[in-house]
Amino acid sequence: PGPIGKTVEDCATLLNLIAGRDIYDATTSPQPVPDFTKQIQKGVKGIRIGICYTDHEKLKGSDAAKAVSEAGKIFERLGANIELVPVSENLQKGHIFDPNYAVAAYTVVQRSEVSSNLAGYNGIRYDYGRAFFGDEAKRRIMLGTFTLSKGYSDRYYITAQKVRSLYINNYRELFGTYDLLIAPTSPGYAQKLGATKDNPMYGELEDILLEPSTISGLPGISVPCYRDPKTNLYIGLNIMANYWQEEKIISAAYAFEQATQWNSWK
Repeated sequence: PGPIGKTVEDCATLLNLIAGRDIYDATTSPQPVPDFTKQIQKGVKGIRIGICYTDHEKLKGSDAAKAVSEAGKIFERLGANIELVPVSENLQKGHIFDPNYAVAAYTVVQRSEVSSNLAGYNGIRYDYGRAFFGDEAKRRIMLGTFTLSKGYSDRYYITAQKVRSLYINNYRELFGTYDLLIAPTSPGYAQKLGATKDNPMYGELEDILLEPSTISGLPGISVPCYRDPKTNLYIGLNIMANYWQEEKIISAAYAFEQATQWNSWK
């Protein structure tokens, strides 16, 4: 989760306000927070950008793959060095790990964290607030409780954490070569409201390209990179960087936004 805005600069400004140490939140970091708007116009000249997932079997020939490939060309014209990062089902140097494995790992880890975090949300302290949980919230709590329960945590939660470590190590190796990685935000376009109500896993499958970086704890930003002229629906470009490299992401997203004028919303 993070800021949502009409422009990259809006998001950078809001990030300035919400980033940093919170003495009332033990999960926040004491890492110094820069002014994210200060070097927003730095550009991408000379930086190394890897294009990910466009060769994935589920994306080959898709609008999402084409849009990100075109985005790579725009970055190249802006002075960046662009390379394709091949997808691999096995961990190989110079390849990005197949995102398919991240869906199950993210599902288990995220549901487990939800269950653990809400364990103290009881009727004694919070009255009857739990009665207002929606079906999806209840489903996640129940699944998380199951994956953390005795006899099942080793099979599910510990295994998911091992898969998570594989993705973290993969990104660590890739960011030794590249400054940024770009990929489609999702495999396709948004669905009509209510079209997926009977598919509780639809959201995870739609987020398949985001979940590897999400479970790895990496920063990223999604900006529009293509609009379908028939439906007026957009495809997003996900820009990722290594830990604490939000400034690189913001300057790259701003450069892309200025070059394409996607923020004009015409």
